[in-house]
Formats: sequence, structure tokens, C-alpha cells
Amino acid sequence: MANHVDNYVEILCDSSVDLTKFFPKDKEIDELPWMPVKPAEQTDYDWYCENVGAKWCYAEEQWDNSMVFVSAWSPCIAMLEHLTCAIAKEDNEVVIRHHYTDEFYNYFGVAKYHYEDGAVFNHAEEDFDIVKDHFMNEYQCDITHDDFDWWEEQEFGNPLEVQDDFIHNWRDSAWEQL
Repeated sequence: MANHVDNYVEILCDSSVDLTKFFPKDKEIDELPWMPVKPAEQTDYDWYCENVGAKWCYAEEQWDNSMVFVSAWSPCIAMLEHLTCAIAKEDNEVVIRHHYTDEFYNYFGVAKYHYEDGAVFNHAEEDFDIVKDHFMNEYQCDITHDDFDWWEEQEFGNPLEVQDDFIHNWRDSAWEQL
């Protein structure tokens, strides 16, 4: 089973830029007007890995200037670099904020894209070890033990909420460093 990665994307650009034209309805990622054309001899898998950053990706939700993509195994970094370059043709001060989380929290990260004669991105990423260390250090709790139940209330609270709060705080701190 593939590990799904949730990619939350926020586009910060001049309000005159019509972001809806970058995501026409009912289009696959490889059909978007700003993505490179897939050569006939290239497999879908290879094209996606090279140009999206994951073996597949689809848009799950979309709002005015933000969207959620779901990808397989990896965040969609390469795709967002292409998007940064496309939007920069209309607003070269575009900034894209991206945070992503593997469905099992194997890793999670933040990325910030901007344009300087091409897409530039900075990112920070952590893996689940930082979460385990937090539970061990803060609550003297071994979450890797077979008896640990993520859905059972603990002395310190709900483990899933504690984990989500920790990751949210990590993201906020990581954004400040980018």
C-alpha cells in the first residue's frame, strides 16, 4: 500500500493574478498548462517522479489561493517548482508555502518557494523519531511499545492530539527559520 502524503499549499501573490487558470477543472496533473509535456516515450511513472516529485498526485481540494494535493510516497516539490515559475511570469514576487505530512507521520515538513531566475525553495523536514523523542522526554512514555494505544486517553491527554500539537508547533518554528 502506498503511503499517501498530504500536501497543503498556499499561494501568496498579487491579487490581480487569476489563480483559477493554473488549475482548470477536471484536468490531471500532467494536463495542467504549466507542467512540462510528457514525451511519448516516457512512462507516466517516470514523468511523475521527475516533474511532480511523486509517482502520482492529484488535487483533492481547492480554494481561492490554497489547495490540498495527495501524492504517493513523496511531497510534490518538483510540481510546485514548476508552478512557482509559471506564476512568476505574472508576479515575480510570488511565494508558495507548502507543508506536507506522510499519512503515518513517517516524515513531515515545510517548504517555501520563491522565484529568482527560476524556482528556489527552502525546506525543513523531520521524521517520526522527533515525535518519539518528544513523548519519551516530555511524558516518559514509550509510544513504540506494543501496549501503547494511540486512541486511549493517557495521563497527559489524548496522544493523537498531543502529536498533532507537537507537529503543528514544529511547523510554526520551522517556518520562522525558512
